[in-house]
Amino acid sequence: MALHGCCGVIKYLVVLVNLLFWFVGFSIVLLAIWMLTDPSFLISMTQNESNYFIGLYILLVVGGLMLTVAFLGCCGAFKESRCMLLSFFSCLLIVLVAELAAGAWAYHNSSKLDTYVRSAVKNAVQDEYSVLPTRTATLDSIQKYVSIMISFYTQNWAALVRANNGLETRE
Repeated sequence: MALHGCCGVIKYLVVLVNLLFWFVGFSIVLLAIWMLTDPSFLISMTQNESNYFIGLYILLVVGGLMLTVAFLGCCGAFKESRCMLLSFFSCLLIVLVAELAAGAWAYHNSSKLDTYVRSAVKNAVQDEYSVLPTRTATLDSIQKYVSIMISFYTQNWAALVRANNGLETRE
């Protein structure tokens, strides 16, 4: 059953997109393995070691799932296999439902998550800033990045407001 015309183009686009997803999933798995095996990365980034490893294992699972789903989609589209494409669709449906459930859980627990993040940042700033050099460097770079982004968006916002009020002409 060879596809011709527009369907053939769509077939190769699906293969190309799934190859891209496969590459991203492979990169995520490699990053997680590197972060698990490099002890200096743990020291520079974390506050709580158990949360760090939980996050890395979740990253490994997500990367592995992306590899599997991308493989099913790529091979299913290339070989035009109904079984592989059905498995691909089923996996995508499960991922979509899981994302919706995670979003609903995060929305429902947003006050607890907000409190947790605020206490972690407060602890890092009050207790570990200027004590741990890596923590100081991390917090300084975050502050620098946020201040650059705020000034960039503030300037663009002011220019946009002036342009919409007729104070400035658009080119």
